[in-house]
Amino acid sequence: MHPAAKRCVKWSVGLLVIGSILTLYIPDLFFKFQDAVGPNAEIGVRLVEITLQVIRETVMPIGASLAGAAVVIQVLAGSPKTSHDDDTDPR
Repeated sequence: MHPAAKRCVKWSVGLLVIGSILTLYIPDLFFKFQDAVGPNAEIGVRLVEITLQVIRETVMPIGASLAGAAVVIQVLAGSPKTSHDDDTDPR
């Protein structure tokens, strides 16, 4: 596998796993945070909510895009030549 494609796959898997975890647990953590700070911290709670929403909605698509990029890199790079693939014909 091409080194750039390997990097893309590693980042893709990492971002997809992180995105899945964030999608599962951020709402619960946000509601606990909202209960802990109380009703007087509405502006701060909204800023945290917007930040978490942006992170949650961008991590998964970036991971999927990197997976696609890895496929494209691998296809365009072709197969690496081995020591047996010489241009000279032994006949």
